[in-house]
Amino acid sequence: LRAYARLLDPGGTAVISLPNVAHWSTYAGLARGSWPRNPEGIHDATHLRWFTLRDARELVEQAGLAVASVDRRPRLIWRGSKLDDLLGPAALRVPGLRTLVTFQHVLTSYPARPWR
Repeated sequence: LRAYARLLDPGGTAVISLPNVAHWSTYAGLARGSWPRNPEGIHDATHLRWFTLRDARELVEQAGLAVASVDRRPRLIWRGSKLDDLLGPAALRVPGLRTLVTFQHVLTSYPARPWR
């Protein structure tokens, strides 16, 4: 990420989209006795690392970027469900549920200092 961040033009922004390992589906899989595996979503084979929001912020900061905003993408059951459309945004406003229903974090960031 640091190498890509250095390619940003002055005033440029980087958008980093990361799955949230603290989503309820992770805990549900662990409660069933194994790491959740799914061909789609947070635990698919293309994800080599997983992140909480704190981990995502640290990743961005270690790359020399500063976080400008975080967009939490909710998912309660499955993408495109009526329940998600109706309750997902409301669930994000409840502090105790926010982390559990956030499926994906989208961080917008900018260079924290000029590159040398």
